[in-house]
Amino acid sequence: MKKRGFIEGAKIATISNILNKILGLLYVIPFYALIGQKGGALYGYAYMLYAIFLGISSVGLPSAMAKITSEYNAKGQSHLKNKAFSIGKNLNIVIGIFSFLILFIFAPTFAKLIIGDITGGNSVEDVIFVVRVISTAIIIVPILSITRGYVQGHKYIKEYSIANILEQLSRVLIIIVGSYISVKVLHLSLRMTVAIAAFAATIGALISYIYLVIKIKRHKEEPSRITEEEKAITNKEIIKKLIIYTVPFVMIYITGSIYNLVNSFTVVKELVNSFGYAVNEAEAVMGIFSTWGYKLNSLVSTLCSGLVISLIPNITASFVKKDMKDVKAKVFQTLKIILILILPITLFLSFFAEPVWTVFYGHNELGIKVFAGFILISFFESFYTVLVMVLQSMNKYKMVFISLIIGIILKITLNVPMMHLANYFGIAEYYGPVITNILCFSVPTVINLLFLRKELNFRIKELFILLTKNLLALIAIFIILYLLKVIIPLNQSRFVSIIILGGYGSLYLFLYIIASKLIGTFEELKKIFLRKIKRSGNAA
Repeated sequence: MKKRGFIEGAKIATISNILNKILGLLYVIPFYALIGQKGGALYGYAYMLYAIFLGISSVGLPSAMAKITSEYNAKGQSHLKNKAFSIGKNLNIVIGIFSFLILFIFAPTFAKLIIGDITGGNSVEDVIFVVRVISTAIIIVPILSITRGYVQGHKYIKEYSIANILEQLSRVLIIIVGSYISVKVLHLSLRMTVAIAAFAATIGALISYIYLVIKIKRHKEEPSRITEEEKAITNKEIIKKLIIYTVPFVMIYITGSIYNLVNSFTVVKELVNSFGYAVNEAEAVMGIFSTWGYKLNSLVSTLCSGLVISLIPNITASFVKKDMKDVKAKVFQTLKIILILILPITLFLSFFAEPVWTVFYGHNELGIKVFAGFILISFFESFYTVLVMVLQSMNKYKMVFISLIIGIILKITLNVPMMHLANYFGIAEYYGPVITNILCFSVPTVINLLFLRKELNFRIKELFILLTKNLLALIAIFIILYLLKVIIPLNQSRFVSIIILGGYGSLYLFLYIIASKLIGTFEELKKIFLRKIKRSGNAA
Protein backbone atom coordinates (compact mmCIF):
# COMPACT_ATOMS: atom_id res chain seq x y z
CA MET A 1 0.00 0.00 0.00
CA LYS A 2 1.23 3.46 -0.88
CA LYS A 3 1.12 6.39 1.51
CA ARG A 4 -0.41 9.52 -0.01
CA GLY A 5 0.50 13.16 0.40
CA PHE A 6 -2.10 15.52 1.82
CA ILE A 7 -3.25 17.00 -1.52
CA GLU A 8 -3.38 13.67 -3.36
CA GLY A 9 -5.07 11.96 -0.42
CA ALA A 10 -7.64 14.74 -0.18
CA LYS A 11 -8.48 14.37 -3.88
CA ILE A 12 -8.93 10.60 -3.59
CA ALA A 13 -11.02 10.92 -0.43
CA THR A 14 -13.20 13.65 -1.98
CA ILE A 15 -13.87 11.63 -5.15
CA SER A 16 -14.67 8.58 -3.03
CA ASN A 17 -17.04 10.59 -0.85
CA ILE A 18 -18.84 12.03 -3.89
CA LEU A 19 -19.23 8.57 -5.48
CA ASN A 20 -20.59 7.16 -2.22
CA LYS A 21 -23.08 9.99 -1.89
CA ILE A 22 -24.23 9.59 -5.50
CA LEU A 23 -24.71 5.85 -5.02
CA GLY A 24 -26.49 6.40 -1.72
CA LEU A 25 -28.85 8.92 -3.26
CA LEU A 26 -29.65 7.35 -6.63
CA TYR A 27 -30.53 3.84 -5.42
CA VAL A 28 -33.59 5.17 -3.59
CA ILE A 29 -35.36 5.81 -6.91
CA PRO A 30 -35.72 2.13 -7.95
CA PHE A 31 -35.91 1.00 -4.32
CA TYR A 32 -38.88 3.29 -3.63
CA ALA A 33 -40.59 2.06 -6.80
CA LEU A 34 -40.24 -1.53 -5.56
CA ILE A 35 -41.24 -1.26 -1.88
CA GLY A 36 -43.33 1.95 -1.76
CA GLN A 37 -44.23 4.01 1.28
CA LYS A 38 -45.20 1.10 3.50
CA GLY A 39 -41.93 -0.72 2.79
CA GLY A 40 -40.00 2.53 3.34
CA ALA A 41 -41.57 2.92 6.77
CA LEU A 42 -40.66 -0.69 7.69
CA TYR A 43 -37.08 -0.20 6.48
CA GLY A 44 -36.92 3.07 8.44
CA TYR A 45 -38.14 1.44 11.68
CA ALA A 46 -35.38 -1.14 11.54
CA TYR A 47 -32.68 1.25 10.35
CA MET A 48 -33.33 3.81 13.10
CA LEU A 49 -32.91 1.15 15.80
CA TYR A 50 -29.83 -0.21 14.05
CA ALA A 51 -28.36 3.30 13.86
CA ILE A 52 -28.48 3.72 17.65
CA PHE A 53 -26.49 0.54 18.29
CA LEU A 54 -24.22 1.24 15.34
CA GLY A 55 -23.37 4.58 16.92
CA ILE A 56 -22.51 2.94 20.24
CA SER A 57 -20.30 0.29 18.67
CA SER A 58 -18.49 1.99 15.81
CA VAL A 59 -19.01 5.72 15.24
CA GLY A 60 -15.94 7.75 16.12
CA LEU A 61 -13.67 4.74 16.39
CA PRO A 62 -12.25 5.09 12.85
CA SER A 63 -11.18 8.66 13.66
CA ALA A 64 -9.87 7.64 17.08
CA MET A 65 -7.88 4.72 15.66
CA ALA A 66 -6.58 6.87 12.80
CA LYS A 67 -5.37 9.48 15.27
CA ILE A 68 -3.69 6.95 17.56
CA THR A 69 -2.11 5.04 14.64
CA SER A 70 -0.81 8.26 13.11
CA GLU A 71 0.53 9.41 16.49
CA TYR A 72 2.43 6.19 17.24
CA ASN A 73 3.57 5.87 13.63
CA ALA A 74 5.09 9.35 13.72
CA LYS A 75 7.05 8.39 16.83
CA GLY A 76 8.25 5.14 15.22
CA GLN A 77 6.41 3.11 17.87
CA SER A 78 5.16 0.33 15.61
CA HIS A 79 4.65 -2.06 18.52
CA LEU A 80 2.26 0.36 20.27
CA LYS A 81 0.50 1.08 17.00
CA ASN A 82 -0.23 -2.62 16.40
CA LYS A 83 -1.06 -3.14 20.07
CA ALA A 84 -3.62 -0.32 19.95
CA PHE A 85 -5.16 -1.83 16.82
CA SER A 86 -5.41 -5.26 18.45
CA ILE A 87 -6.96 -3.82 21.63
CA GLY A 88 -9.38 -1.66 19.64
CA LYS A 89 -10.43 -4.59 17.47
CA ASN A 90 -11.01 -6.91 20.43
CA LEU A 91 -12.91 -4.20 22.29
CA ASN A 92 -15.11 -3.58 19.27
CA ILE A 93 -15.80 -7.28 18.77
CA VAL A 94 -17.13 -7.49 22.33
CA ILE A 95 -19.19 -4.30 21.99
CA GLY A 96 -20.50 -5.40 18.58
CA ILE A 97 -21.62 -8.84 19.79
CA PHE A 98 -23.21 -7.32 22.89
CA SER A 99 -25.07 -4.71 20.79
CA PHE A 100 -26.21 -7.42 18.36
CA LEU A 101 -27.60 -9.56 21.20
CA ILE A 102 -29.47 -6.63 22.75
CA LEU A 103 -31.05 -5.64 19.44
CA PHE A 104 -31.83 -9.24 18.44
CA ILE A 105 -33.26 -10.36 21.81
CA PHE A 106 -35.25 -7.19 22.51
CA ALA A 107 -36.53 -6.72 18.96
CA PRO A 108 -40.12 -7.62 20.09
CA THR A 109 -40.02 -4.91 22.78
CA PHE A 110 -38.77 -2.28 20.34
CA ALA A 111 -41.34 -3.35 17.73
CA LYS A 112 -44.22 -2.98 20.22
CA LEU A 113 -42.98 0.48 21.21
CA ILE A 114 -43.11 1.51 17.55
CA ILE A 115 -46.36 -0.14 16.39
CA GLY A 116 -48.30 -0.44 19.63
CA ASP A 117 -51.81 -1.77 19.04
CA ILE A 118 -52.16 -0.25 15.56
CA THR A 119 -53.35 -2.61 12.84
CA GLY A 120 -53.70 -2.28 9.08
CA GLY A 121 -50.10 -1.39 8.25
CA ASN A 122 -46.79 -3.05 9.06
CA SER A 123 -47.25 -5.57 11.85
CA VAL A 124 -45.17 -6.07 15.00
CA GLU A 125 -43.96 -9.36 13.48
CA ASP A 126 -42.76 -7.51 10.36
CA VAL A 127 -40.71 -5.07 12.42
CA ILE A 128 -39.23 -7.84 14.60
CA PHE A 129 -38.11 -9.83 11.58
CA VAL A 130 -36.44 -6.92 9.77
CA VAL A 131 -34.80 -5.61 12.97
CA ARG A 132 -33.28 -9.04 13.64
CA VAL A 133 -32.00 -9.28 10.08
CA ILE A 134 -30.31 -5.86 10.14
CA SER A 135 -28.87 -6.52 13.61
CA THR A 136 -26.40 -8.99 12.02
CA ALA A 137 -24.54 -6.03 10.51
CA ILE A 138 -23.55 -4.88 14.01
CA ILE A 139 -21.31 -7.94 14.31
CA ILE A 140 -19.26 -6.88 11.25
CA VAL A 141 -19.41 -3.08 11.05
CA PRO A 142 -17.54 -2.34 14.34
CA ILE A 143 -14.57 -4.52 13.27
CA LEU A 144 -14.64 -2.86 9.85
CA SER A 145 -14.67 0.61 11.39
CA ILE A 146 -11.60 0.01 13.56
CA THR A 147 -9.76 -1.52 10.58
CA ARG A 148 -10.60 1.52 8.46
CA GLY A 149 -9.15 3.77 11.13
CA TYR A 150 -5.94 1.72 11.23
CA VAL A 151 -5.54 2.00 7.44
CA GLN A 152 -6.43 5.71 7.46
CA GLY A 153 -3.86 6.33 10.20
CA HIS A 154 -1.16 4.96 7.88
CA LYS A 155 -2.33 7.46 5.21
CA TYR A 156 -3.29 4.63 2.86
CA ILE A 157 -6.09 6.81 1.49
CA LYS A 158 -6.56 4.92 -1.77
CA GLU A 159 -7.22 1.61 0.00
CA TYR A 160 -9.40 3.33 2.59
CA SER A 161 -11.47 4.99 -0.15
CA ILE A 162 -11.78 1.80 -2.23
CA ALA A 163 -13.03 -0.06 0.84
CA ASN A 164 -15.74 2.58 1.34
CA ILE A 165 -16.80 2.41 -2.31
CA LEU A 166 -16.86 -1.41 -2.22
CA GLU A 167 -19.12 -1.37 0.82
CA GLN A 168 -21.54 1.14 -0.68
CA LEU A 169 -21.53 -0.37 -4.16
CA SER A 170 -22.15 -3.94 -2.97
CA ARG A 171 -24.83 -2.71 -0.56
CA VAL A 172 -26.64 -0.76 -3.28
CA LEU A 173 -26.44 -3.63 -5.78
CA ILE A 174 -27.86 -6.10 -3.26
CA ILE A 175 -30.67 -3.68 -2.34
CA ILE A 176 -31.68 -3.05 -5.96
CA VAL A 177 -31.09 -6.51 -7.46
CA GLY A 178 -32.28 -8.38 -4.36
CA SER A 179 -35.44 -6.29 -4.04
CA TYR A 180 -36.19 -6.65 -7.76
CA ILE A 181 -35.82 -10.44 -7.70
CA SER A 182 -37.86 -10.66 -4.50
CA VAL A 183 -40.75 -8.58 -5.86
CA LYS A 184 -40.76 -9.23 -9.61
CA VAL A 185 -39.36 -12.76 -9.92
CA LEU A 186 -40.03 -14.66 -6.70
CA HIS A 187 -43.08 -12.57 -5.65
CA LEU A 188 -42.04 -12.65 -2.00
CA SER A 189 -43.72 -10.66 0.76
CA LEU A 190 -42.91 -7.02 1.47
CA ARG A 191 -41.39 -8.12 4.79
CA MET A 192 -38.93 -10.41 3.01
CA THR A 193 -38.07 -7.78 0.38
CA VAL A 194 -37.24 -5.19 3.05
CA ALA A 195 -35.28 -7.81 5.01
CA ILE A 196 -33.13 -8.53 1.94
CA ALA A 197 -32.43 -4.80 1.61
CA ALA A 198 -31.57 -4.59 5.31
CA PHE A 199 -29.20 -7.59 5.06
CA ALA A 200 -27.28 -5.70 2.36
CA ALA A 201 -25.62 -3.69 5.17
CA THR A 202 -24.10 -6.91 6.54
CA ILE A 203 -22.84 -8.13 3.15
CA GLY A 204 -21.44 -4.72 2.20
CA ALA A 205 -19.52 -4.44 5.46
CA LEU A 206 -18.16 -7.99 5.12
CA ILE A 207 -16.88 -7.40 1.57
CA SER A 208 -15.19 -4.15 2.60
CA TYR A 209 -13.59 -5.80 5.64
CA ILE A 210 -12.22 -8.74 3.64
CA TYR A 211 -10.66 -6.30 1.14
CA LEU A 212 -8.88 -4.35 3.91
CA VAL A 213 -7.65 -7.51 5.66
CA ILE A 214 -6.12 -8.75 2.39
CA LYS A 215 -4.40 -5.39 1.84
CA ILE A 216 -3.03 -5.28 5.39
CA LYS A 217 -1.67 -8.84 5.20
CA ARG A 218 0.00 -8.22 1.85
CA HIS A 219 1.85 -5.20 3.20
CA LYS A 220 2.55 -6.31 6.74
CA GLU A 221 5.50 -4.47 8.24
CA GLU A 222 8.50 -6.24 9.72
CA PRO A 223 8.34 -6.25 13.53
CA SER A 224 10.70 -3.72 15.13
CA ARG A 225 12.43 -3.78 18.49
CA ILE A 226 10.18 -2.81 21.40
CA THR A 227 11.51 0.29 23.15
CA GLU A 228 11.39 0.92 26.90
CA GLU A 229 8.99 3.79 26.33
CA GLU A 230 6.58 1.44 24.54
CA LYS A 231 6.79 -1.10 27.36
CA ALA A 232 5.81 1.60 29.86
CA ILE A 233 2.46 2.28 28.14
CA THR A 234 -0.23 -0.07 29.45
CA ASN A 235 -3.34 -1.47 27.79
CA LYS A 236 -5.41 0.64 30.20
CA GLU A 237 -3.81 3.86 28.91
CA ILE A 238 -4.48 2.87 25.29
CA ILE A 239 -8.13 2.02 26.03
CA LYS A 240 -8.55 5.33 27.88
CA LYS A 241 -7.13 7.22 24.89
CA LEU A 242 -9.46 5.37 22.51
CA ILE A 243 -12.49 6.23 24.65
CA ILE A 244 -11.53 9.93 25.04
CA TYR A 245 -11.13 10.33 21.28
CA THR A 246 -14.33 8.40 20.49
CA VAL A 247 -17.00 9.54 22.96
CA PRO A 248 -17.73 13.03 21.51
CA PHE A 249 -18.31 11.59 18.01
CA VAL A 250 -20.54 8.85 19.43
CA MET A 251 -22.61 11.38 21.37
CA ILE A 252 -23.17 13.58 18.31
CA TYR A 253 -24.18 10.61 16.14
CA ILE A 254 -26.45 9.08 18.76
CA THR A 255 -28.23 12.40 19.31
CA GLY A 256 -29.41 12.44 15.68
CA SER A 257 -30.40 8.79 15.94
CA ILE A 258 -32.38 9.45 19.12
CA TYR A 259 -34.32 12.20 17.34
CA ASN A 260 -35.30 9.68 14.67
CA LEU A 261 -36.06 7.02 17.27
CA VAL A 262 -38.41 9.37 19.14
CA ASN A 263 -40.22 9.91 15.84
CA SER A 264 -40.46 6.14 15.35
CA PHE A 265 -41.97 5.68 18.82
CA THR A 266 -44.48 8.54 18.59
CA VAL A 267 -45.40 9.76 15.09
CA VAL A 268 -47.39 6.84 13.67
CA LYS A 269 -49.26 6.04 16.89
CA GLU A 270 -50.10 9.70 17.53
CA LEU A 271 -51.26 10.43 13.97
CA VAL A 272 -53.53 7.37 14.01
CA ASN A 273 -54.84 7.43 17.59
CA SER A 274 -55.12 11.18 18.20
CA PHE A 275 -55.74 12.69 14.78
CA GLY A 276 -57.54 9.94 12.87
CA TYR A 277 -54.98 9.36 10.11
CA ALA A 278 -55.22 6.09 8.19
CA VAL A 279 -52.40 3.71 9.15
CA ASN A 280 -50.93 3.65 5.65
CA GLU A 281 -50.92 7.47 5.58
CA ALA A 282 -49.23 7.73 9.00
CA GLU A 283 -46.61 5.17 7.99
CA ALA A 284 -46.01 7.06 4.77
CA VAL A 285 -45.16 10.15 6.86
CA MET A 286 -42.81 8.09 9.01
CA GLY A 287 -41.19 6.64 5.88
CA ILE A 288 -40.42 10.18 4.71
CA PHE A 289 -38.92 11.10 8.09
CA SER A 290 -36.80 7.97 8.38
CA THR A 291 -35.91 7.01 4.81
CA TRP A 292 -37.05 8.94 1.73
CA GLY A 293 -36.89 12.53 2.97
CA TYR A 294 -33.84 11.69 5.07
CA LYS A 295 -31.99 10.68 1.90
CA LEU A 296 -32.81 13.96 0.17
CA ASN A 297 -31.73 15.93 3.24
CA SER A 298 -28.29 14.39 2.74
CA LEU A 299 -27.92 16.74 -0.25
CA VAL A 300 -27.50 19.55 2.26
CA SER A 301 -25.69 17.59 5.00
CA THR A 302 -23.02 16.56 2.47
CA LEU A 303 -22.13 20.22 1.94
CA CYS A 304 -21.99 20.74 5.69
CA SER A 305 -19.78 17.67 6.23
CA GLY A 306 -17.35 19.08 3.67
CA LEU A 307 -17.12 22.28 5.70
CA VAL A 308 -16.63 20.34 8.94
CA ILE A 309 -13.90 18.10 7.50
CA SER A 310 -11.95 21.20 6.44
CA LEU A 311 -12.78 23.21 9.57
CA ILE A 312 -11.88 20.81 12.41
CA PRO A 313 -8.14 20.26 11.78
CA ASN A 314 -7.64 23.98 11.04
CA ILE A 315 -9.36 25.15 14.23
CA THR A 316 -7.61 22.45 16.29
CA ALA A 317 -4.20 23.57 14.98
CA SER A 318 -4.93 27.24 15.75
CA PHE A 319 -6.31 26.40 19.19
CA VAL A 320 -3.23 24.34 20.10
CA LYS A 321 -1.08 27.36 19.12
CA LYS A 322 -3.36 29.53 21.31
CA ASP A 323 -4.09 31.71 18.27
CA MET A 324 -7.65 32.55 19.33
CA LYS A 325 -7.90 35.36 16.80
CA ASP A 326 -7.44 32.82 13.99
CA VAL A 327 -9.92 30.41 15.63
CA LYS A 328 -12.50 33.19 15.74
CA ALA A 329 -11.86 34.14 12.09
CA LYS A 330 -12.25 30.54 10.88
CA VAL A 331 -15.43 29.93 12.86
CA PHE A 332 -16.94 33.19 11.64
CA GLN A 333 -15.94 32.39 8.07
CA THR A 334 -17.60 28.96 8.21
CA LEU A 335 -20.85 30.28 9.68
CA LYS A 336 -20.99 32.94 6.96
CA ILE A 337 -20.69 30.22 4.30
CA ILE A 338 -23.63 28.36 5.87
CA LEU A 339 -25.75 31.52 5.76
CA ILE A 340 -24.73 32.48 2.23
CA LEU A 341 -24.55 29.01 0.64
CA ILE A 342 -26.50 26.38 2.60
CA LEU A 343 -29.50 28.56 3.50
CA PRO A 344 -30.42 29.39 -0.14
CA ILE A 345 -29.95 25.76 -1.21
CA THR A 346 -32.23 24.54 1.60
CA LEU A 347 -34.93 27.10 0.79
CA PHE A 348 -34.73 26.26 -2.92
CA LEU A 349 -35.31 22.55 -2.20
CA SER A 350 -38.27 23.44 0.03
CA PHE A 351 -39.81 25.87 -2.48
CA PHE A 352 -39.43 23.36 -5.32
CA ALA A 353 -40.34 20.33 -3.21
CA GLU A 354 -42.81 19.17 -5.89
CA PRO A 355 -40.36 18.66 -8.80
CA VAL A 356 -37.57 17.49 -6.43
CA TRP A 357 -39.80 14.81 -4.90
CA THR A 358 -41.24 13.89 -8.31
CA VAL A 359 -37.78 13.35 -9.82
CA PHE A 360 -36.84 10.84 -7.13
CA TYR A 361 -40.12 9.21 -6.13
CA GLY A 362 -42.82 10.23 -8.58
CA HIS A 363 -45.63 12.67 -7.89
CA ASN A 364 -47.21 12.22 -4.44
CA GLU A 365 -49.06 15.03 -2.67
CA LEU A 366 -48.35 13.82 0.87
CA GLY A 367 -44.67 13.23 0.16
CA ILE A 368 -44.31 16.71 -1.36
CA LYS A 369 -46.03 18.45 1.57
CA VAL A 370 -44.04 16.62 4.25
CA PHE A 371 -40.71 17.04 2.45
CA ALA A 372 -41.26 20.78 1.92
CA GLY A 373 -41.08 21.21 5.70
CA PHE A 374 -38.71 18.36 6.50
CA ILE A 375 -35.88 19.70 4.31
CA LEU A 376 -35.76 22.92 6.39
CA ILE A 377 -34.29 20.91 9.27
CA SER A 378 -31.07 20.58 7.25
CA PHE A 379 -30.13 24.24 7.58
CA PHE A 380 -30.58 24.33 11.35
CA GLU A 381 -28.79 21.00 11.73
CA SER A 382 -25.86 22.27 9.64
CA PHE A 383 -25.44 25.38 11.81
CA TYR A 384 -25.71 23.29 14.99
CA THR A 385 -23.26 20.62 13.77
CA VAL A 386 -20.58 23.17 12.89
CA LEU A 387 -20.82 24.86 16.30
CA VAL A 388 -20.64 21.53 18.15
CA MET A 389 -17.58 20.54 16.14
CA VAL A 390 -15.99 23.91 16.87
CA LEU A 391 -16.50 23.41 20.61
CA GLN A 392 -15.07 19.91 20.34
CA SER A 393 -11.99 21.23 18.51
CA MET A 394 -11.51 23.74 21.33
CA ASN A 395 -11.80 20.90 23.90
CA LYS A 396 -14.99 22.42 25.32
CA TYR A 397 -16.52 18.98 25.90
CA LYS A 398 -18.77 20.20 28.71
CA MET A 399 -20.56 22.56 26.32
CA VAL A 400 -20.75 19.80 23.69
CA PHE A 401 -22.54 17.48 26.11
CA ILE A 402 -24.81 20.27 27.38
CA SER A 403 -25.84 21.01 23.77
CA LEU A 404 -26.55 17.38 23.03
CA ILE A 405 -28.51 16.77 26.23
CA ILE A 406 -30.64 19.92 25.76
CA GLY A 407 -31.54 18.74 22.24
CA ILE A 408 -32.49 15.25 23.43
CA ILE A 409 -34.64 16.59 26.30
CA LEU A 410 -36.45 18.98 23.95
CA LYS A 411 -37.13 16.20 21.43
CA ILE A 412 -38.48 13.76 24.00
CA THR A 413 -40.68 16.31 25.78
CA LEU A 414 -41.98 18.35 22.83
CA ASN A 415 -42.49 15.88 19.98
CA VAL A 416 -46.07 14.90 20.83
CA PRO A 417 -47.20 18.26 22.32
CA MET A 418 -45.96 20.05 19.19
CA MET A 419 -48.16 17.81 17.02
CA HIS A 420 -51.18 18.85 19.11
CA LEU A 421 -50.11 22.50 18.94
CA ALA A 422 -49.86 22.28 15.16
CA ASN A 423 -53.39 20.83 15.07
CA TYR A 424 -54.65 23.67 17.31
CA PHE A 425 -53.33 26.30 14.86
CA GLY A 426 -54.68 24.45 11.83
CA ILE A 427 -51.27 23.23 10.64
CA ALA A 428 -50.78 19.64 9.44
CA GLU A 429 -49.91 17.53 12.50
CA TYR A 430 -46.92 15.90 10.81
CA TYR A 431 -45.15 19.28 10.89
CA GLY A 432 -45.04 18.99 14.70
CA PRO A 433 -41.93 16.74 14.76
CA VAL A 434 -40.32 18.96 12.10
CA ILE A 435 -40.83 22.07 14.27
CA THR A 436 -39.52 20.14 17.28
CA ASN A 437 -36.34 19.16 15.42
CA ILE A 438 -35.79 22.77 14.40
CA LEU A 439 -36.12 23.80 18.05
CA CYS A 440 -33.79 20.97 19.13
CA PHE A 441 -31.08 22.39 16.87
CA SER A 442 -31.90 26.10 17.30
CA VAL A 443 -31.93 26.34 21.11
CA PRO A 444 -28.49 24.68 21.60
CA THR A 445 -27.19 26.75 18.66
CA VAL A 446 -28.13 30.00 20.42
CA ILE A 447 -26.56 28.77 23.67
CA ASN A 448 -23.36 27.79 21.86
CA LEU A 449 -23.19 31.13 20.05
CA LEU A 450 -23.53 32.99 23.34
CA PHE A 451 -20.76 30.83 24.82
CA LEU A 452 -18.47 31.49 21.85
CA ARG A 453 -19.21 35.22 22.07
CA LYS A 454 -17.81 35.10 25.58
CA GLU A 455 -14.85 32.86 24.70
CA LEU A 456 -13.87 34.48 21.40
CA ASN A 457 -15.47 37.92 21.61
CA PHE A 458 -17.76 36.69 18.85
CA ARG A 459 -19.79 39.19 16.79
CA ILE A 460 -23.26 37.61 16.81
CA LYS A 461 -24.84 40.89 15.68
CA GLU A 462 -22.88 40.75 12.42
CA LEU A 463 -24.16 37.24 11.73
CA PHE A 464 -27.73 38.37 12.43
CA ILE A 465 -27.38 41.31 10.03
CA LEU A 466 -26.00 38.97 7.35
CA LEU A 467 -28.87 36.53 7.92
CA THR A 468 -31.46 39.33 7.68
CA LYS A 469 -30.00 40.77 4.48
CA ASN A 470 -29.78 37.35 2.87
CA LEU A 471 -33.35 36.43 3.85
CA LEU A 472 -34.72 39.66 2.42
CA ALA A 473 -32.90 39.00 -0.85
CA LEU A 474 -34.21 35.42 -0.95
CA ILE A 475 -37.78 36.53 -0.21
CA ALA A 476 -37.63 38.92 -3.19
CA ILE A 477 -36.31 36.11 -5.41
CA PHE A 478 -39.01 33.68 -4.31
CA ILE A 479 -41.73 36.24 -5.03
CA ILE A 480 -40.44 36.43 -8.61
CA LEU A 481 -40.28 32.62 -8.85
CA TYR A 482 -43.77 32.29 -7.39
CA LEU A 483 -45.21 34.64 -10.02
CA LEU A 484 -43.33 32.70 -12.69
CA LYS A 485 -44.83 29.44 -11.39
CA VAL A 486 -48.29 30.86 -12.11
CA ILE A 487 -47.31 31.32 -15.76
CA ILE A 488 -45.23 28.12 -16.05
CA PRO A 489 -46.77 25.62 -13.59
CA LEU A 490 -44.77 22.71 -12.21
CA ASN A 491 -45.52 19.51 -14.12
CA GLN A 492 -46.24 16.14 -12.52
CA SER A 493 -44.08 14.21 -15.01
CA ARG A 494 -40.67 13.01 -13.80
CA PHE A 495 -38.91 13.94 -17.05
CA VAL A 496 -40.47 17.41 -17.22
CA SER A 497 -39.66 17.92 -13.52
CA ILE A 498 -35.95 17.44 -14.30
CA ILE A 499 -36.15 20.13 -17.00
CA ILE A 500 -38.11 22.44 -14.65
CA LEU A 501 -35.53 22.01 -11.89
CA GLY A 502 -32.72 22.78 -14.32
CA GLY A 503 -34.45 25.87 -15.69
CA TYR A 504 -35.66 27.26 -12.38
CA GLY A 505 -32.35 26.35 -10.73
CA SER A 506 -30.38 28.34 -13.31
CA LEU A 507 -32.71 31.33 -12.95
CA TYR A 508 -32.53 31.07 -9.14
CA LEU A 509 -28.72 31.09 -9.26
CA PHE A 510 -28.69 34.08 -11.61
CA LEU A 511 -31.13 36.07 -9.44
CA TYR A 512 -29.26 35.13 -6.26
CA ILE A 513 -25.95 36.35 -7.70
CA ILE A 514 -27.54 39.67 -8.66
CA ALA A 515 -29.24 40.03 -5.26
CA SER A 516 -26.09 39.09 -3.34
CA LYS A 517 -24.09 41.68 -5.28
CA LEU A 518 -26.65 44.34 -4.37
CA ILE A 519 -26.54 43.55 -0.65
CA GLY A 520 -22.79 42.80 -0.52
CA THR A 521 -22.92 39.12 0.38
CA PHE A 522 -21.55 37.97 -2.98
CA GLU A 523 -18.34 39.91 -2.43
CA GLU A 524 -18.06 38.39 1.04
CA LEU A 525 -18.48 34.89 -0.34
CA LYS A 526 -16.00 35.54 -3.14
CA LYS A 527 -13.50 36.92 -0.62
CA ILE A 528 -13.86 33.79 1.54
CA PHE A 529 -13.27 31.40 -1.36
CA LEU A 530 -10.39 33.43 -2.81
CA ARG A 531 -8.71 33.38 0.59
CA LYS A 532 -9.21 29.63 0.78
CA ILE A 533 -7.77 29.10 -2.73
CA LYS A 534 -4.81 31.32 -1.94
CA ARG A 535 -4.02 29.38 1.21
CA SER A 536 -4.31 26.07 -0.65
CA GLY A 537 -1.92 27.37 -3.28
CA ASN A 538 0.58 28.45 -0.65
CA ALA A 539 0.29 25.08 1.07
CA ALA A 540 0.98 23.26 -2.18
